[in-house]
Amino acid sequence: AYNELQRLADNNPGDVRYPIMIGDLLLENGDTAGALSSYEAAHEIDPTSPYYPVSMANYYEAVGDRAAAENQIRTALVDRELDVETKMGILARYLRQLHQTPDAMMTADTLFRTLLAQHPEEPSLKRYYAGLLMMQNKTEEARYQYQLVTEMEPDNEEAWQQLLVIAIQANDTKEAMRICQKCRQMFPESPVYFFYLGVLYYEEKAYQKALDAYREGLEKIPEENVHMRSDFYG
Repeated sequence: AYNELQRLADNNPGDVRYPIMIGDLLLENGDTAGALSSYEAAHEIDPTSPYYPVSMANYYEAVGDRAAAENQIRTALVDRELDVETKMGILARYLRQLHQTPDAMMTADTLFRTLLAQHPEEPSLKRYYAGLLMMQNKTEEARYQYQLVTEMEPDNEEAWQQLLVIAIQANDTKEAMRICQKCRQMFPESPVYFFYLGVLYYEEKAYQKALDAYREGLEKIPEENVHMRSDFYG
């Protein structure tokens, strides 16, 4: 693999990906000095490469310098020359390398906050951050982020569904019903909200309303979708 990558790097001297990949391979095999040399070569080719900060962060992790690793990513996140999509890609690639330890989750939280401070009006970033908060069982903080997303993008169905899940898990029947009522108006062809509304009405002993919700939801489901229809009948 190394020889093939080196051949590709020699034939494509302006392509930053190959020295990065060589460095990653060397790092994986424990050759930290060789990896660093490859990363530095990549940086000379393209100082703005979004792959470089992640690989350097992995290098610093490998040599036991967590602070330098975090600083490498944080520097990229505050770089005004990079757009938010590139920054999110950098952060996502780095986070995939971290194990889900308390320290790693704290690192992820800090880095997300850094990026949020740079791009406070980016709803997709808030949604990703909410997902991280859910992983940490910080439900109320996650709810707040999802609510911000629905205010910025009222038709973001994924955010509404997450708010519904949070309300149901918290046994907040009133809020769950409010979300279902809102969503069945905004997403009238989606049967899932009629299903949950039926369940909630049934738990409140409002049996006729539950039956009406189930029937209305069934009308949204194609006959061939046997699995979903069975959920309603179940």
